[in-house]
Amino acid sequence: MIYNAPVSEAPRIMRDMCDDWDKRAETLVRCRPELDYLQAISIHSLAHRAIRSARGILTLVDAGADVEIMPLVRLTIEAAVTAAWLLLTPNSGLAMMKEDTRKRKALLEDMASTDSAGYRQSTETFEQLKKMAMPGSASVEQRCLALEDGRHLYGLYRAASAYCHAGLGLLEHHAVEDSNSDIGMAFVTNPSFITQENWIGITCCMLLLALNADEQARLKPTRTSQLRLFARRIGVTGIIRRADGSTLPPRGNGGR
Repeated sequence: MIYNAPVSEAPRIMRDMCDDWDKRAETLVRCRPELDYLQAISIHSLAHRAIRSARGILTLVDAGADVEIMPLVRLTIEAAVTAAWLLLTPNSGLAMMKEDTRKRKALLEDMASTDSAGYRQSTETFEQLKKMAMPGSASVEQRCLALEDGRHLYGLYRAASAYCHAGLGLLEHHAVEDSNSDIGMAFVTNPSFITQENWIGITCCMLLLALNADEQARLKPTRTSQLRLFARRIGVTGIIRRADGSTLPPRGNGGR
């Protein structure tokens, strides 16, 4: 999914998508019967989180921020990819729970909290989940690769991550060549983030992906027509496909 509209339009499209979501906010959502409760709850929650992140990005941009938007950009990418993966992958809710339980267990081990009730509960849950049939891995990379153009999605996630840690990505952002400096470089207090508009366009696409995942997870469509309009404004199809090109089957009866 590549942003194909003028980059100057991306903030307005993002704001319109956020406003449309807030206008139709719901506390009870019925989902397709083939989705388990973990998938259903997670998809809707991640779509809402993508909206909140997009709102945060717009607020930061309006305040004159530059690279400070990148943790929220990365979160939007991860939320959108995960929502789409949950939608298309059977038993993915359990797989995500297993991955998060494994991480929580490892964290408690690192913190020497193996005597805590939380560690015992995480260990017990993890052992139970290992016995269940589910996708082999729920890492962000595998979630991306399960989707169409997944390698590109994971590349975007990795590129955004470079600005979210204390590493070269941030250091290079504040450094420029300077022949008058003894080391040939100088520190810049407020550098220009020349790719900011591109990242906002990417976020716009990811927000649409998250909202489409939520819409397709529902038992009955509620905003399909509006999402198609947003897709046309962005210049994408809005169709969510697996890596093999397949899509979700038509809606059935029932629901949860």
